[in-house]
Parts: sequence; C-alpha cells; structure tokens
Amino acid sequence: MARYAMIDEASGIIVNVIEWDGDETRWRPPQGHKMVEDTEGVAGPGGSFKDGEFHPAPGGEPGPEPEPAGPPSLSPRQIRLALLQAGITEEMVDEKLADNPAGMIEWKHATVFERNHPLIEALAGGFDLSVEELDQMWQAAAKL
Repeated sequence: MARYAMIDEASGIIVNVIEWDGDETRWRPPQGHKMVEDTEGVAGPGGSFKDGEFHPAPGGEPGPEPEPAGPPSLSPRQIRLALLQAGITEEMVDEKLADNPAGMIEWKHATVFERNHPLIEALAGGFDLSVEELDQMWQAAAKL
C-alpha cells in the first residue's frame, strides 16, 4: 500500500495524506492540487512539500492550558450513599424539599446530579454544609 500526500500547488501545503493500494493513474486530485508519494511516511497535514522534500507542520506557540475538569456528575445511588455517610437520609431531604415541588421532582427523578446545580447548593445550605464539606463529599461520592 502506498502513501500519498495531496499538496496545494500554489502554497505547497499538504492538505491531506492517504494510503492507497490502487492505480494512481486512475484517480486525479482536485484542480490546483497534486499527489506526491510519501515513501518515508513523514508527510502530514499542515506540513509542506518544497524542493522535492516533505517538511513537518510548524510547531507554533503552545496553546493555553486546558481548563481543569469540573466536578464529576453523580448517579442517584452515589449521591444518596454520600448523604447517608454524612448522616443525611432521604427522608431528611424530602422534608427540606416539602415546599419545593420542582426540587422534589429533581431529587426523585434526576438521572444525574451536577455539583453546581442550584438544588445541590440549596440543599447544602439547608443542611449547613460548607462549600469545602460539600466538595469533599462530592469527590468521595464519585468513588462510590
């Protein structure tokens, strides 16, 4: 199987690399492009082909650091077990949500719980959990 680089003839930039075992005379690249066999396997998109040689894409400046991942989502089982370990039963949560029909629906029927959801924030406040305590409980629950 042969490897080919599709090169923009005007700029010399490699726009695609393909491996093909067919007859290269039966397929024609789009107008303004040419195909060059890459026998050493060094061509890559963004690189260039100049003076009969392939050159890698310029490295450029490194991008910004990725944002740290947010707190993990919890399953209903995980959140209920974590609350139980903290001494908070389902009945206690039900009592806190007795005057909040929408909150009760969220609590009873959510398939995932997100740390930063307003219901979680409200329940933490209702049970006098600090932000640090809630964060620790959340991370522990993610391992259950």
